[in-house]
Amino acid sequence: MSDRLNGLSDRQIGQLLFDFCWPELYLNGPELIICTHAIDRLRRSTGGAVTNEEAEDNLKQQPVCPKCGNELFLHYGIDEPDFWLCDRVACRHKRSVR
Repeated sequence: MSDRLNGLSDRQIGQLLFDFCWPELYLNGPELIICTHAIDRLRRSTGGAVTNEEAEDNLKQQPVCPKCGNELFLHYGIDEPDFWLCDRVACRHKRSVR
């Protein structure tokens, strides 16, 4: 398992944290805040602090789900290419980044 993780990019590690660790943390607990910050840094993968302008630009570029109208979130693929995924549980529409 460790060898497999060593071969993943920072963005893929951030995605794993988001998928498997983040949902298990307590709301507003220090662990959630630290994990969220680490996820943001790893998924950004260029280092440095996120500016307000960058955060606003990311929201403007976020596509809308063609099935339900909810927002799509970027997922960095582990065993598949990167994709956009609808956050609505009843929908879960998936669209390739390419």
